[in-house]
Order: sequence, then C-alpha cells, then structure tokens
Amino acid sequence: IRWPEKVKSRHICVSHVLALTMISNLDQIWPGGDMGNFETVLPGYGYGFMFGTGADPYALNTVTIEELGGPGTVQLGIYTVQNPLAGNNPTLIYAGALGNAVVDSRPTQWPTYTSFIDYTPVNSITLAPNTYYLISATEPVNGDDDTALTFNFNYSYNVAADWSVDQDVPSPWTYLGSRPPPSMSGWEPDNSPGSLMVEVDATPVPEPVSFTLLVFGSAIIGAGRYFASSSHSLCSIRTRLFERLERNTYAV
Repeated sequence: IRWPEKVKSRHICVSHVLALTMISNLDQIWPGGDMGNFETVLPGYGYGFMFGTGADPYALNTVTIEELGGPGTVQLGIYTVQNPLAGNNPTLIYAGALGNAVVDSRPTQWPTYTSFIDYTPVNSITLAPNTYYLISATEPVNGDDDTALTFNFNYSYNVAADWSVDQDVPSPWTYLGSRPPPSMSGWEPDNSPGSLMVEVDATPVPEPVSFTLLVFGSAIIGAGRYFASSSHSLCSIRTRLFERLERNTYAV
C-alpha cells in the first residue's frame, strides 16, 4: 500500500505543534526623532507587564524584552495575579522563573544600542485559562544598575486568540521594593514609564480528547508504514486468508 503524500505531511504537521506569538509590540516603531524611553532597573526595584489568558491552557515558551545593550543582570519571573487587579498590593502567586537569556536574531529599531533578549522558563510553566499573569523584571538588591528596559508610549499590543492586554486592568506595573504593610507586595500599577517592549510566545496545550486522537492517529499511520515497508504487506495477508478459506471450503 502506498500512503498518499497528504497523509504523510499531515502526520508531520500534527506531531509538531508550533509556538504562537500571543502578545507582542516589538514591531512598533518609536515615533519621535530621538531614541526611545529607557528605564534603568535599580537594585531592589523592577518593572512588570500584566496580561490575561483566554479559554484554553497554554505552555509558556518564550518571553522577549528589549534591553539597552546585551543581556544584563535583571531577573525575570512570572506570577499569577489575584484581586485587587487594578490597585496596589495585589495577591501574587509565584508561577516560575525565566532564564537562559539569549540575544534574539531580530534587529531592533536601534540595533547598535539595544537588543531583543529571549528568556525561557527554567522549568515548564503552564498558563491556566482565564487567568491574569504578571511578568516581572527585577534587579536583585545586591545587583547593579547597568540594565535598562525599553518602553514605548502608545500602550498598543498585537494580541492573538482571546488573550487580553486591557488598560482597564493596567498592563504596566512598577516594583518599588519590599515594603511594610499595607504595601506588602511592593507592586503597583504605573503608566508613567510607558508600555514595555515585550513579546510572549506560547504553545496550546492539547485537550485530553485531542491528545488521544493524536496518539491513535499516529499509531494508525505508523502501522500503515510498517505494512507498506514489510514483506508481510496487507495484500499478502489478505491473499493467505483467501487461500485458507478456499482450502477449508474444498475440505468440506
């Protein structure tokens, strides 16, 4: 049996689910004649970016930010955010760290001065449906002040699927350091730096039924390939069955 080329290519596409760019403003150009807005991340302080997921779970692949120079000492992490979303002192639950900083090959608007830096999860991170997350970029208390992040002022992002970057629930946040009550978390909404230059890539997590169908379909295609390449092809098996039926008929 010769399997059609369409079946082969479809198998390849299904078995390799590609990451999708869910949120990005990296293609937006600074409109002024000067260079963009760069904010230094001071030791013990930081900046954040809040976004919301949609109805389906996703596996976080990459977070890309634009930094002045190459990878600095800033530390990235991600938190789930609970109420109050638009007020000071939100409840944050740590979801995981982002590391392995690598310079992205794409050029920035000012390639001599800034770079896109890719960060990937240190351990796998699954983004739950209908949940707000805060990406944090902070400098350790004993860190330096050599890292600066790039911001724009249009507060506009390209958003895929049913994810959200809603200014009613401000996306820009600032970390003012660990503080006593009532500012326990140290995070508060802050539009003054502008909109962080950021991109979030994630992969849809297959539902259990879809995953079962994927495994079942792969098994069928694999079996077809075995029979097609083996001397025990479906045709030879069928021939032997008919011969046995004929012998039994004559014997009767």
